[in-house]
Amino acid sequence: MNVLKANQLRKYLSSVSVAWFIFMVFGFAYLQNTVLLANEGDLGAAIQRDSIAEWVESSAWDDRMKAAAHISVVMDADTLWAIKTIIRGIESEVASPSSKQNFLGTVTSYSNFLLQRYIDGLVALSQATTDTLYDRTDRYSGKVRSYLLIALAKLRDTRVHSQIRELIIYDPDPDVRAMAASSVWVYGDSLDIPLLLTAIKDTSGALLV
Repeated sequence: MNVLKANQLRKYLSSVSVAWFIFMVFGFAYLQNTVLLANEGDLGAAIQRDSIAEWVESSAWDDRMKAAAHISVVMDADTLWAIKTIIRGIESEVASPSSKQNFLGTVTSYSNFLLQRYIDGLVALSQATTDTLYDRTDRYSGKVRSYLLIALAKLRDTRVHSQIRELIIYDPDPDVRAMAASSVWVYGDSLDIPLLLTAIKDTSGALLV
């Protein structure tokens, strides 16, 4: 009897493992395909502004994923509208970080992924001039302002260089410190080397890449 129960348990665990593997493979493929299609513009043109404006503030993680994937490729969106919408997305993410619970009860955070997509969107939209984004930084505080500064640093805006250094040294959030450190190298300033060495040794947050 015990052998029978053991065999049944093994079969059950095996089926759960297979189901979980299939779920992860297809889930990853879906997200990757969505981002790739959006980057190629195949879906971007079909996404309406109202939908994206609603997605960025949605409580559903998949809506926020769609917003992050499409926000910078909506062809009919003017730059100012897109920047404002991305900032609203960053505010939503800071206030309520995205996460998804699977059927096994494991919670996965997507917050850093979305924030990086939003920052990349701000960078893409500000290639011609950083003034529009820079002029908005003083309207925000805390993490939202930090992410805007990081986007400006990626654009090599010298007006925020010293503030990026301060984020690397003093910001209490390890993920913000890591993102700031990942952006400061674009300035090519040798004075930043000690900061980068310190950041590399900081194992409390996101990987420094």
